[in-house]
Amino acid sequence: MMEFCGGVDVGGTKIASALFTRAGEISAKDKIAIDRSGGDAAADQIRDKIEALAKAARAVGGRLAAVGISVPGIAYSASGKVWAPNIPGWDQYPLLEKIRYFSRLRGSPLFGLAKDIALSPPAPREPVPAVPPPSAGPPPLRGSSGRHPSPPHDGLPRYWGKN
Repeated sequence: MMEFCGGVDVGGTKIASALFTRAGEISAKDKIAIDRSGGDAAADQIRDKIEALAKAARAVGGRLAAVGISVPGIAYSASGKVWAPNIPGWDQYPLLEKIRYFSRLRGSPLFGLAKDIALSPPAPREPVPAVPPPSAGPPPLRGSSGRHPSPPHDGLPRYWGKN
C-alpha cells in the first residue's frame, strides 16, 4: 500500500492543503478561505482538509500516514496549543487536541504542529567569497589617503581644528 503525507498550511486568510508521495511529488492540493468567525470553525476546516487528504490517498489505493500542520503564530508543540493573532479564539487554543480527537474517531494518521516559518525552505545563500591571503606588512592606517585625519599615535583623541 502506498503511503502519503499531508500538509495543512493555516494562513491569515486561507487554509491550503496538499497530499505528497514519498518522493515529494504533489498528488492533490486545495485552498479555501479561512472561516474568521472563531477558533472552532477554523479547526473544523482543518479537520475537513485532513479528511479530504485521507480520502484522496484512499482513492488511489494508498493511505495517509502523517500530517503536518503549520500555523501563522506560535505553535506550542509540547502542549499542542496555538496562538494566532489573526484567528479569533486562538489564544492558547488546543488545536492538536481537537484534531487528534477527530483522528482517533476516524483512525487517521499522526500529526505534527509547527509555526509556519519552521516549515519554510531555507533562503538561498550567496556564496561566501574566499578570504584573500594576507599581504606583506600591516594594513594602511586610516587617513593615509589624506581625506580623513589619521588616528593619534599616542592614543589620545584629536579634535578638529585643535592640535
